[in-house]
Amino acid sequence: MKIATYNIWNSEAGMFARKKAIQKEILDVGADVICLQEVEDCELAEMIAGQTGFKFLFFQAYENGNEGLCIVSKIPLDKRESWCHDVNAIYADFYYQARRVAIVNLHLPWDSVWEREQQIMEVVSRINEHSFDIAFLLGDFIKWNMVFHCVYSAYNKKTDNEVFTHYQLSNLLSYCIHIFFYRLCKLFHIPIFFNCMHYIHSEI
Repeated sequence: MKIATYNIWNSEAGMFARKKAIQKEILDVGADVICLQEVEDCELAEMIAGQTGFKFLFFQAYENGNEGLCIVSKIPLDKRESWCHDVNAIYADFYYQARRVAIVNLHLPWDSVWEREQQIMEVVSRINEHSFDIAFLLGDFIKWNMVFHCVYSAYNKKTDNEVFTHYQLSNLLSYCIHIFFYRLCKLFHIPIFFNCMHYIHSEI
């Protein structure tokens, strides 16, 4: 079974060309289940699913607006839950080779370190309320390479009086939270896959 995750960037800039590129990428990767973030609306989700051969779809808009999260699947989805009232995440599960597989599609906020921390804790807690044989946590957790770059910059570009700026401290904290998130998921044996254009070929 192959699982993929993409942030398809809800922006009008070049959207016509990007829709075609998104469809081509999805067809090329040949995944069985795909999580999408920043989907413009349910209509776009249905169009992508229809043009790429995915029969099963779960879309949920974020708390404010039409943009949202989507899971498209070639495997029938059983339980579907929206957690978007509290966190930017949706949950679905299904049976594959006699095992119950759980999929969580998560999009962490980019503009608040504290909100990311709260959503991370909430999502891990909710995952563990469910019964499954294996769970996959996928989505956009904010670019890790950007976080590492900010940490490097914070240590190597301190101000003249050797005091970190608020921005630098915020990015250091963001880095620590991401490491904490990774270790928390490792503790509960939850595989994680993040950001755009990532996929996993999982033999289960």
